[in-house]
Amino acid sequence: MDKLARPEQVDAHEYAGRMVRLKKGEEKPARARLMTDGEVLSMQHKIMMNWKPRSEMWPFTWGVGVLGGTTALTGTYINNYCRGKLGLMTFGRISTFAPTVAIPVMLSTLFHSFLVSNKILIGEFPCTVCAAVRSGAIQSGFGALYPLLLGPLICVANARKYHTYHVPGLSEKGEILPFLRRVMPSPGAMLGMVLLNFGIGMALAERETLLFAKYLSPTTASVEREKNDEEFQ
Repeated sequence: MDKLARPEQVDAHEYAGRMVRLKKGEEKPARARLMTDGEVLSMQHKIMMNWKPRSEMWPFTWGVGVLGGTTALTGTYINNYCRGKLGLMTFGRISTFAPTVAIPVMLSTLFHSFLVSNKILIGEFPCTVCAAVRSGAIQSGFGALYPLLLGPLICVANARKYHTYHVPGLSEKGEILPFLRRVMPSPGAMLGMVLLNFGIGMALAERETLLFAKYLSPTTASVEREKNDEEFQ
């Protein structure tokens, strides 16, 4: 695995105050030190905050908002669908909203930030496909599968609690499967939600890796990055 190093600003060295990628087996330059992951992330965020135009870095600055919004829409649809089928009306709104919408939003954005975006920014992903697949899996898992599994169960528990719908007991084995089919979204809708979340997660990670390779990688030698790195010279 390559390492990132930032030579100390001791003299007018060519790379003073900037990150330099050291390939495996390559010796560290004089007056250089290895950076921690936290230091690399801090510098990358400073670069992005001062980037012109700011909108060019939207996958890193606003990307989690896109993922959170997609998760919220998916969870809200599932929650409203199940509540409507079970006749919950205004009963237990918070108790069904929190596990079906709020918690999945937090989990999808946090896991993407720590396991995808941060890994891209410190240069740990060897390829775009690896990052895209991981991001898609995280988003489809927390953005669609988690609400699809937990949401109906919470709504069923509330329907039993408030007596708004007849919920078959475990002894009524023949009624359980038809009951679930009535109160859950159709298989086509569920598959569509999973694929939608997977695709959005993949697309965002792909864009993040392309931006990293073009502007934020320590080996990048583009004119645009030189302009935006002036404060670190």
